[in-house]
Amino acid sequence: MEQMDRTPDAGREPPDATHPYPVLPRAPSTRKPCGRPLGIMEARYAILICDDDPEIRASMRRTLTRYHVTEVASPAEALTVLRVARFDAVVSDFSLGTSADGLDLLQTVRVLWPETVRFLVTGNVDVQVAIRALNEGAVHRYFLKPWDDDKLTGALEIALRSRAHRQIPALGG
Repeated sequence: MEQMDRTPDAGREPPDATHPYPVLPRAPSTRKPCGRPLGIMEARYAILICDDDPEIRASMRRTLTRYHVTEVASPAEALTVLRVARFDAVVSDFSLGTSADGLDLLQTVRVLWPETVRFLVTGNVDVQVAIRALNEGAVHRYFLKPWDDDKLTGALEIALRSRAHRQIPALGG
C-alpha cells in the first residue's frame, strides 16, 4: 500500500505569479488586542461596558468576571477606546445622559466593527426602544435592568462562541 505524505502542503503546487488565485498579504490592523491573555483551555474575551452610572458599571464588571472588562461612561469615550483596542463585545446602557444614546453607539459599532457582539441593557421599558434596536439590527440581544446574571453571561458566551466559529476560515481547496 502506498504511503501518503501528511505534510500540510503535500500535493499542492507552490504559489507563483501564474496561480489563478494569488494569496494577498493581509493589511495589518491598527487596532491593538485588548490584553486578552490566552489560557490553557480558553481565551478571555475582551468586553467593553458603556454606562453613565458607575454603580451599574461595577455591577456589570462583577457579572462579567470571567472576561477582560473595560469600562467607559459615554459613547464618545467608547468610540475613542474602540479605535485603539479590539473588543469582542460591547454592552451598553440605552440612556447615557448624552445627546447620543446607547443604541446610537451600538449602531456605530455595527457599521465600523461588524464582527463585534453588541448587547443593549436598559431600564427603559418603552417597547419602541426594543423595536428600534431590532429593526436597525444594532443589537444581538436586549436585556432589561435588573438583568439576570446567568442569562446575560450565557447569552454573551453563546454569541461570542458563535462569532468565533464564523471567523474560522474553511480548510481545504
